[in-house]
Amino acid sequence: MKKHPHVSPDEAKQSVEFVAALGNFLFVLTAKIDRGIKAAEEAKPAE
Repeated sequence: MKKHPHVSPDEAKQSVEFVAALGNFLFVLTAKIDRGIKAAEEAKPAE
């Protein structure tokens, strides 16, 4: 068992920053990529 079970403020801040970056990567970035792919497909000249 740990002697100090609580995290420090720095560890908590680091965890929050990690979760924010992960959310950005998983949701925001993938949505932007999907929109970019869709826009590129719509911009293709008719063959």
